[in-house]
Order: sequence, then C-alpha cells, then structure tokens
Amino acid sequence: MSFLQGLFRTRDIWQPSYQSGEPDRVLGYEVHTSAYAPKDAISFGDYKYYNIGDRGARSFKQLNELFAGNDMIGYVAKERVDGKLILPEAVQIMKLKGAE
Repeated sequence: MSFLQGLFRTRDIWQPSYQSGEPDRVLGYEVHTSAYAPKDAISFGDYKYYNIGDRGARSFKQLNELFAGNDMIGYVAKERVDGKLILPEAVQIMKLKGAE
C-alpha cells in the first residue's frame, strides 16, 4: 500500500483519510485493499457496473464425528456466487512497475 501512496502522492491525486472509518481516495474514488489482490497491479474504475449473483442454493452440513472427541458439533456452510463486469470499460487493470 505504501508503494501506491508514494506513486499517487507525487502527482497530487492521493487524498488520505483524516477520519476513522473513512477510506483514502484517488481522484475522489474510495481506495480499498485486499490480501487476495496481486501486488503488481491495481484495478481502478466504477464498480457499480459489477454484478454479483447467487448461482445456487445454500447448503449446511453438520460435522458430528470431527468434533465428537471434544463434545462439540461443527458446521460447514457453502454458497455458490458469481460476478461479472457488465460494462468492461468501467474498470481497468493497471500494471505497476517497481512494485514489491
């Protein structure tokens, strides 16, 4: 994240948040990070054109045997979801040079 802050701060487009619970901003857009995102690229755009939909029913399974030794019951819940960008021009992926 510090690499991104340095990159955008040099161009005066990075706006840090000064209030707790408010995200930093780039060009007025909120910045969110994820541990699952690649370190050498960022996506930038309008995510209201990204739809997330259910692709199946939820299922729950009770795990008696696994936790029986501790006199407990475990549960596993599964849900299938999918997502699609309905306007490809709305979000762009930018590769970063020199990223860690």
